[in-house]
Amino acid sequence: MRKTISLSCLILALIGAKLSAQVIVVLDNFNSGTVTGTVITANPGPSSWVGVGRVIQNADSITVGAGALDDQGWGVSNISVNATGTLVFQLTAQLSALPANLAPSLVLQLIDTNLNTAVASVSTSLFSTSSLTTVNSGAFQLSGSFDFSQITGWTFGGGTTGINALNITFDNLALAVPEPSTYALLALGLGVVAVPVLRRRRS
Repeated sequence: MRKTISLSCLILALIGAKLSAQVIVVLDNFNSGTVTGTVITANPGPSSWVGVGRVIQNADSITVGAGALDDQGWGVSNISVNATGTLVFQLTAQLSALPANLAPSLVLQLIDTNLNTAVASVSTSLFSTSSLTTVNSGAFQLSGSFDFSQITGWTFGGGTTGINALNITFDNLALAVPEPSTYALLALGLGVVAVPVLRRRRS
């Protein structure tokens, strides 16, 4: 009996660990040569990120500053991304120590093939000035019947009309999606736990 309980607890612990695992759909790694997005220069825009020195391309990141403000300054269109099951966006970034970063939040807006939108934000106060920090956003707010399997574009930035200074380095922008194998493992684990119980009932 104790062995059965111990085995059951072990299986449930493994399931719990697996449930916390995620696969990542990368929107932009900001790497030189493989960067996905670009500064928004046309409608909607142009962004305050347009201008000499306002966006600096590093080897594996971009640094925004030199007068850039918290509007939607970075984005891409005419893409095809399937991110079914997305819960949040995940951002790895580092605030610039000087000049002070005054933008209160960072916002990602996704656009699907029917021009519906999904919008989520994260507070800039969660990022460090001493090192890169990875932070998950809040849940997406959807317009219409947003289809995560048919994302055709996205815009990213401060989410306002450009009021506050934005001084930050972006290292990675991704969508967090539950791992499909999680459900198979869950079913297997529940089966292993249930078999001893059914055997006891029959006897």
